[in-house]
Amino acid sequence: MEQPNALITVAEAEEVIQVKTGPFSVLRTPMMIILGLAIVAIVTLLIMLVLSLRGSRTGIEAAVPFLDKTTIEDLQVP
Repeated sequence: MEQPNALITVAEAEEVIQVKTGPFSVLRTPMMIILGLAIVAIVTLLIMLVLSLRGSRTGIEAAVPFLDKTTIEDLQVP
């Protein structure tokens, strides 16, 4: 039963609902989780890179050996 003084018809309301839900609305949450994890990983790597460039030992030298400040390490005890 449709009211004659309504600002929007039932058909228009259903059209708006279909547009808002769309085919990609199901993928929205997993994509947000993946994007969030990617951002956290990238920021963590950037922080480790900056710390390594400042001379701190972060362990990233194993993956990126050119960041290691000491060029020669001696394994023998003097």
